[in-house]
Amino acid sequence: TGTNGKGSSVRMAAALLRAQGLSVATYTSPHLERLNERLAWDGRPVEDDVLAELVTDLARVEPTLDPALGPPSYFELVTAAAFRWFADLAVDVAVVEVGLLGRWDATNVADGRVAVITNIGRDHTDGAPGWREAVATEKAGIVKPGSTLVLGETAPELQPVFDAAGAAEIWRRDEAFGCVTNQLAVGGRVLDLRTPGASYDQVFVAAHGAHQGDNAALALAAVEAFVGRPASEEVVEEAFAGLVLPGRFEVLGHGPLVVLDGAHNPD
Repeated sequence: TGTNGKGSSVRMAAALLRAQGLSVATYTSPHLERLNERLAWDGRPVEDDVLAELVTDLARVEPTLDPALGPPSYFELVTAAAFRWFADLAVDVAVVEVGLLGRWDATNVADGRVAVITNIGRDHTDGAPGWREAVATEKAGIVKPGSTLVLGETAPELQPVFDAAGAAEIWRRDEAFGCVTNQLAVGGRVLDLRTPGASYDQVFVAAHGAHQGDNAALALAAVEAFVGRPASEEVVEEAFAGLVLPGRFEVLGHGPLVVLDGAHNPD
């Protein structure tokens, strides 16, 4: 979860996990072109016939729900379809993006071994006094007992919120992990990254924008926390060099230069 960087971090973490030979599912939102993008397995969106079967099964179950709860929301149904599919596939790992905040989000039924919080910014809030602490508390709601929290938000005043979330261990950006150097390169960035277990120098990341250095550090730390060991340099090189981040300062063409970007708040 986090105000910004969720989608990029999910794709980066999934690429790192796939490069280690794992079967990886991802659940993201919103989609850019087709609903199928939200549910992916090893980088491939769910096919139409499979999605239709999943939705049909949900339609059969919906009448059995307690009427007092009201009808499930669109997002709840899509989330249920995703988790059903991931179970059918028996994936090794699922990288799941929160839809909104965290604590009461439909995705939070997942018992995450690793929780990632990218940042706390102003979005979906009226900006009333205390909003940063309130938003941080809701996002910290994804932390499960015994899990590792990989924390990208560095504001000192918010740290007590995350300390109280119940993680067994907290890895903080710029302390346990981080992006040490971040340079512009042709087609992306060249980064020096460090995690609790390793350092990676001169890593090419096929993503535009200096902010992607922090996202790459978050993803790398999250994967290390999940598998319990650092990734090899070869894995990191393969995963980051082959990144595709649709709608994240995506260069669609040259002459004239055409860029597609979904940025929608100041952060």
